[in-house]
Amino acid sequence: MVVEQEQAEVQDHKEVIMSVGPTVSKKEILHYVETTLSELTDAYNTAPDTPETSDTLYYIQSAEDLLNELRTRIEEEGKFVPHPSVVKN
Repeated sequence: MVVEQEQAEVQDHKEVIMSVGPTVSKKEILHYVETTLSELTDAYNTAPDTPETSDTLYYIQSAEDLLNELRTRIEEEGKFVPHPSVVKN
């Protein structure tokens, strides 16, 4: 039952991605980034700061950092350029 539910969730996710298509505007993408950042901030602020949750808080902050970088690159450059760490010389 759990596997079937996970497969359904994956299929739903794929359908959402497919429905986005090439018509998504920069403004819409930035809206999703801002909404996700807000949710991550809420998650961080509601998680207790204990040794047991330190990894969780770290991953939340890492996700925030990546989304902030993405937002900046979209706003400033108008396009997503591969991160320097993945560009081969």
